[in-house]
Amino acid sequence: GILFLLSALALAAQSKLAYKDVFDRNAGLNHATSCMVEDREGFFWIGTHNGLYRFDGSQAREIRFWPDDSTAVHSRMVFSLVLDRTNDFLWIGSGNGVFKYHLHSGKSEKIAAEWFFPKGDFKFPQCRLIYQDRQGELWAHFAVSGLVHLKDGGKSAERFTVDMSEKEDSESAGWAHANCVSGIAQDALQDSLIWVGTKAGLIKFNKNNCTIHRYYFSHPSKDMRKSANAMEALFPWTDGKIYIGTYNGGLLVFDPVSEQFKQYLLHPEAVVGKSRENKVESILYHSPNELWVSGESELFLLNTQTGNFRRILQSSGVDFIDRTGNYWDMVANGLKLFHHSKNQIPQLLYPDEAPYKGAVTFRIREDTVAQTIFVRTAGIPGMPAY
Repeated sequence: GILFLLSALALAAQSKLAYKDVFDRNAGLNHATSCMVEDREGFFWIGTHNGLYRFDGSQAREIRFWPDDSTAVHSRMVFSLVLDRTNDFLWIGSGNGVFKYHLHSGKSEKIAAEWFFPKGDFKFPQCRLIYQDRQGELWAHFAVSGLVHLKDGGKSAERFTVDMSEKEDSESAGWAHANCVSGIAQDALQDSLIWVGTKAGLIKFNKNNCTIHRYYFSHPSKDMRKSANAMEALFPWTDGKIYIGTYNGGLLVFDPVSEQFKQYLLHPEAVVGKSRENKVESILYHSPNELWVSGESELFLLNTQTGNFRRILQSSGVDFIDRTGNYWDMVANGLKLFHHSKNQIPQLLYPDEAPYKGAVTFRIREDTVAQTIFVRTAGIPGMPAY
């Protein structure tokens, strides 16, 4: 898709989006974007399906991080980026494994899976997810099934998996995905705990004793069990509970003390398998007692004390929070901004002219140094869809 640059300060006062192209469509830089991070100097590092780019606010420069002897297209694909806390190097999850890119020297080191794991254990060459916890430790979904801990600056690694003999009696064929990692987050209260969302349940990993335990949400309906245990978003909160967005099983709230789940459906009347009205795509902070919960096409506020939902918007969600506390939603023809202090929801539209009528917004990110908002879009003629 394309990347647009907007003025964050001017947006609220405008009825149309002020924009300019960041990637020149004639320069071959209009690749599907998968991830982005910002370093302390204000540079954006942009991962795409065809390489890594550094954007300085006016120009995007390609960064070659893959080996010189590699010509495979998948070697250049970037799925995940993590900026190290020292701001000295960038961890790259790519189609050809993990790379450690030194920001100052421009040198790149490949972290090869064959250094750590038997070849027979390899499931895929990619590293699709890297997460850095508050202590600077790296966790990944890399080459093998299960949770991978990258240690000593990538010089060693250890894998942790669920014991496949611990299958719940009520589980269906989805059990095969119990070690398929879809999200990683550190506990809000205990630094020693890492929570892992999978395609078939929730995992708690204790860093102190390297123990792993899996939790499975049981439900009488086979379809609901499958939809609710396919976890898409993790939000450990300061109340000690883990708020989990699922594929189509609503919001799950896991209490580590009782080791029990509670399920909250956005639409209890919806039939699982015939619609995705109970899909939860994102969970974001709103206030000490409320969280934003975005369904596929609706926005709710969840009262964490009562468990009650209050629908705020229809055909809208929350995907991004800026520095001033405003909430942004990506919609088919532009952006919707929820101004927290004025309690207003102005809609900011793309120009009503070709070729922007088909533009679809997919992701938003804020540049806190230049006070700008980056918007990724697709649907403009001649541009690949994201």
